[in-house]
Amino acid sequence: WSMSFNEELLGLFESELGGMAQLTKLSGDLRNKIIAIYGDNGSGKTTQIARLGKLGYNVVFISLEKGLNAVSGVMNIGVKSYADVKKAVNKLTNKKFLAMLEKEPIIVVWDGVENLQRLAEDYVCGQAGVSKIKEGNSGFGLYSEYNTALKDVLLPIFNEQYTSILITHPEVVTET
Repeated sequence: WSMSFNEELLGLFESELGGMAQLTKLSGDLRNKIIAIYGDNGSGKTTQIARLGKLGYNVVFISLEKGLNAVSGVMNIGVKSYADVKKAVNKLTNKKFLAMLEKEPIIVVWDGVENLQRLAEDYVCGQAGVSKIKEGNSGFGLYSEYNTALKDVLLPIFNEQYTSILITHPEVVTET
């Protein structure tokens, strides 16, 4: 994907800065890249990422929040629980999807990734029968289990040739 740069401005950069200023070149292969986008709700993060589909990229959203109702034509995997996230990750890392990934780059967008921590916490606490991470393991906490739960859903995608985009916000949204 290339952007045009004003020719007159380009000449000014070359004459004034010489070799110090050069136009960058983007690799056409975004596989195995991790990109984080941070900003307020309603600032257009999701809409801009969805536009990658119009540029020929295969964009798959794992929606950890509401927000795709203003975007049409994107693949959306809606999740409401940690189990849903785990199931989606297991499917995306099965042989069929990995074979497709060899042929076609796929971008996985974790929309509202800050909510993943809440889903993982709810899952770990539910497994231990407590309401807060710090209450588990006889008061020593379930931090290791929580860390493992997060790694169990993020690393399988990160370790494959997916491009991952993490969209996050300043505040955790309590509704998904």
